[in-house]
Amino acid sequence: MPDAKPLVVAVDCLGEPAQQACVRSALGSSAELAGVGFGWPRSADVGVLERAAVVLMRSLHELSGGVAPHLSSRTVVLTAPWCWEAELELAAELHVARVLRAMPGGEALAEERADTEVALITGLVRKTFALQLCLQRGAWLPPHSAYRGARRCSSLLVGLVGLDESTAGVAKRCTAFGMRVVFVHPLPARDTICEPTEEDLALVSAAIKCGATAAASLTALLGNCDVIALHSPPEAGTVLGAAQIGGLHCGQYLVHTGSTGLDCGALKKALFAKQLAGAALDAPDTDAFLEAASRETRDLVLTQRGAAHSDEADRDAALPAARLALAVIRGEV
Repeated sequence: MPDAKPLVVAVDCLGEPAQQACVRSALGSSAELAGVGFGWPRSADVGVLERAAVVLMRSLHELSGGVAPHLSSRTVVLTAPWCWEAELELAAELHVARVLRAMPGGEALAEERADTEVALITGLVRKTFALQLCLQRGAWLPPHSAYRGARRCSSLLVGLVGLDESTAGVAKRCTAFGMRVVFVHPLPARDTICEPTEEDLALVSAAIKCGATAAASLTALLGNCDVIALHSPPEAGTVLGAAQIGGLHCGQYLVHTGSTGLDCGALKKALFAKQLAGAALDAPDTDAFLEAASRETRDLVLTQRGAAHSDEADRDAALPAARLALAVIRGEV
């Protein structure tokens, strides 16, 4: 009797037939694919996890009930992790032998982030989020104060603090709306001169091609821009600390789709003091903004790490996940 093929089990992911077909095609004759949870037959038994050579799922933070005990000593491939450091911590708690991430290429995810960032900018300056909150509170015809501060997008100056793979897309979208875009990169480290690397020069060139121009300094950018978008890398530390946020003025907006570089406590104080017109954060420090969220602050928008995710991104992640699972089975990882 021939040996059974290694089993790859998808948990609450690859629910679309097209995704399943893509993964099966990539696995070929080397492994079989089964699934439990969303998008799979209800008769599927969670017990198949006991036979799994590799487990595929979006994130360990999205585990279905009863799945966690079956992940011990398994290799898990994540297709849409929330925060990699948090995923690793949870993997250690669940005794997962190995956790890997298979996501679309950086260019594809950069487009996702650019879409989200510009949507947050336009939603803030057009008061879309504030008006929605008024409606939720029962005000079908909101008072004029709900519209106060709304701006025309074509009059805005957007400042990019740092550059990454998504900033060229942000600049392209903002200029299409008629906004002007400036940037500072590389970011100064403790007031010392930073020599640009080849990667820095490539990011600067891409931003300029998309219509952005270099600001004279970080201080000039923070003092003049209507919208400030933070794109600092983790190694830059806290770029917008209490001193920088304290220097911002009423009428400015702050948007951040990352998880580093921002003093969240100082930002919360500035928002409560009405020092800023508003802020939108995609990966907020939950502890710092729990009070703000409970107050339903009109000028603060919090979203849960959604900047890099979409149906298209989930579909794009299917093939890298299959290839990575196959490499694990073959012992190539």
